[in-house]
Amino acid sequence: MANIGFLTERMLLGFGVDLVIDRLAEGLVAKGHKVTVYASLTDGTYENKTYAVRPIPTLAFNLFPLYERSARRWLKMLNNEDIDVWLVSTFPFFSLLPHLRAAAVAIDYGICSTEGFALEAKLNFVYMKWSQQHRYFPRAARIVTISAYVKSLLPAALQDKAQVIYIGADHYLQDWDARKRPVTEAAVWRRSLCIGPNDLLLSYIGRLNPAGQPYKGTRDLMAIFSEITRFNPGVKTIMVGYGDASDARRIAEAGIIPFVKAPVQMMPVIHAATDIYVTASRWEGFDLPLVEAAFFGKPGVALNIGAHPEVVSDGETALLADTVEELKGNIIKLIDDSPRRVAMGASAADFAGRFRWEKTVAEYDQMVAEVLS
Repeated sequence: MANIGFLTERMLLGFGVDLVIDRLAEGLVAKGHKVTVYASLTDGTYENKTYAVRPIPTLAFNLFPLYERSARRWLKMLNNEDIDVWLVSTFPFFSLLPHLRAAAVAIDYGICSTEGFALEAKLNFVYMKWSQQHRYFPRAARIVTISAYVKSLLPAALQDKAQVIYIGADHYLQDWDARKRPVTEAAVWRRSLCIGPNDLLLSYIGRLNPAGQPYKGTRDLMAIFSEITRFNPGVKTIMVGYGDASDARRIAEAGIIPFVKAPVQMMPVIHAATDIYVTASRWEGFDLPLVEAAFFGKPGVALNIGAHPEVVSDGETALLADTVEELKGNIIKLIDDSPRRVAMGASAADFAGRFRWEKTVAEYDQMVAEVLS
């Protein structure tokens, strides 16, 4: 068995990569490995786990090359750690790939769209993409991408050393089953929000602030939700995720229920209570919430972008749209067609079965063995 070290910018509540590292680390420990996660920022969300979390407080800089230089100050310490293989998961630690003494694997979650970003941010992301693909990833022992879409964004020369390992998405379903939580718990939560038994609930889970990550499409989604509920009194909408009081206020003013910083233990209840999961995101390397909802038998509506065509089956488990206007039309189609909605939900639960953590961890276990051999 191996000593495995993850290198990541943060381990915080509300971030998809952080959740993925947590599930991978626990899964690899269960396989017999010793796992340590080295992170710049932690908030206690992932304390008391089977793996260790070690802080490496790295001073952040708005200029990305300086941020990388700050990360490299930990190089000597990291090279003295008893680690057999590194799983380098995020910027700015990819810059350590050429200098780590132990075997190092780059985990590529993709670089998001910079649509709507300020010029400085766009330049930083251009630098990030170029440096990762031309300076750092070529020095990795292996590259793992979270979807075929993300792999396709790599230069052809790097695709030969890259493999796709889909991330798992059944964690909330596991929690629901492990706790034997009854369906009535979701019904009670719906009633607490004044959602009747015959009402339909549309949900979105993710970042809530349209300025911070404009590609998430929350501004468009708010407009769609607001219009649909205005003309369909039996339809309720909720937006769940990372945000602040101003985000909650803006969402509520649009006639949408805000749920800011929802506790982890509430996520299974939210998915179980939902009737249709909706996202207007313009870029996704995978899209965890969309697949999480599918595990609960919920049909999805999303744009036909990024990895969406891989993680859903268009027309069978979700409806994918080429435009925001078509997205709104697809939501209305499912609202008006109960039999189709139920059938798609059943198909979604079946299709999602290919994205189980058991399979993901097994593939990482095999990959680590191959790298070390």
